[in-house]
Amino acid sequence: MFSEDAVIYSNLGDKEPSMTGSAEIKERYTDMFAKSPENKSTLMGRMVQGSFVFDHEWITGRDSEFKIMAIYEIENGQIIRAWFAR
Repeated sequence: MFSEDAVIYSNLGDKEPSMTGSAEIKERYTDMFAKSPENKSTLMGRMVQGSFVFDHEWITGRDSEFKIMAIYEIENGQIIRAWFAR
């Protein structure tokens, strides 16, 4: 779902991405799920505006649960950028 040159910003407003490229994103997410196999994101709500998707998610299965807003920019059916707001 991520484009080959996708970038992820851990926090909305970050100037530097925390992950760059689908290979790094896959590696980091693989590691995260290996460390927290019960990790789960429950979609609480979704809004779409043009090429942006705004997901309100409830994250469980880690050390603590939390709610997060994920913002995805889509191009040609793939995520090219993502930001997260806690």
